[in-house]
Amino acid sequence: MHKDDAERYSVTIHLAAPGTPRYGRDAEGNRFLLEPSFAGHMFLSLRRSGEPLPESIGFTHAGTKDEPNRGKVDDMDVSVYDKPRFERTIEISKAQYDRILEFSADPKKHGFDMEYDFFSNACTDFAWGALNHAGLRPVGLAGEITNYEGATKVLDNIRAVNAIPQQVKDSELDRVQWNPMPKQTFREWMFTENGEQWRGNSSLAASGTPADPAHEDHARLNQIHQQVADLGAFGARNGNVSASLLALSKEQQFSRVDEVVLGEPRGDTAPKLFIVQGDRNDPAHQRASVPAELAAQAPVETSFERVAQLQQNPPQRDVQHLQEEQQLQQSHGPRMA
Repeated sequence: MHKDDAERYSVTIHLAAPGTPRYGRDAEGNRFLLEPSFAGHMFLSLRRSGEPLPESIGFTHAGTKDEPNRGKVDDMDVSVYDKPRFERTIEISKAQYDRILEFSADPKKHGFDMEYDFFSNACTDFAWGALNHAGLRPVGLAGEITNYEGATKVLDNIRAVNAIPQQVKDSELDRVQWNPMPKQTFREWMFTENGEQWRGNSSLAASGTPADPAHEDHARLNQIHQQVADLGAFGARNGNVSASLLALSKEQQFSRVDEVVLGEPRGDTAPKLFIVQGDRNDPAHQRASVPAELAAQAPVETSFERVAQLQQNPPQRDVQHLQEEQQLQQSHGPRMA
């Protein structure tokens, strides 16, 4: 049992999803928006009773011309990352508190490579290195997991973080905080869902696919993805749907996609997804559809292959099916049949 005047210590483990908003401050202390986190971020913050602000500890890329792979310990993460998806606070001993500080002060001395590598030596590796050094390790069916290195996909570390045993029995400082998932671009979604597959294999993010910001269809893919996410109907399959609708728009030679609409099911008929170019109230608008479940099941890679094939062999413009046109013209609400 703690005395009221006893000094107490805690560590918070922060797991920020890809797309988490990030903020900086100018010389006058005004907050301004930075680029969101592309791959997500894992970092720690330490708090000691009586201290007004926590001490932030993370690892980030800080490459220079002479040292392109240089990494550094970052002490600003807790003020930069806005509402990380998952945060667990654990009361710890002074010895554990000191061990985390000891590790962050000289990671190399404690076996951590300061050369940053996105897939094999990044923020999750550093955070788990500090936790391991303090004896804060997940416990599995076979017992404590020593030298746990974590997962590339930041949110995949939640299970292991939750498997760290309570350090101070019945501590009221211990808590878990879940924050809403941030709005994500398609690329951020893809890393959220497939991050671990990228360890040593970045084919999903390779240049030449619409997930690459340099690709001519990247902006259209993001526009479609945001509209698909706003439907709230496909969850973890949002990316499959978005990539499938992008391929459909290329097949139909759309120059843009102004609207994505989920149709209502009719009897035993599964609902369709519609893409629309132009105003639906304008007779000159264009539209195309695909069964919603078919779009949700199509792997992203398959849809990207279709896009690449269509770039090499552009299709002849087809006349839309009369039945589909009648369905759409009869619908004036926010949903289509």
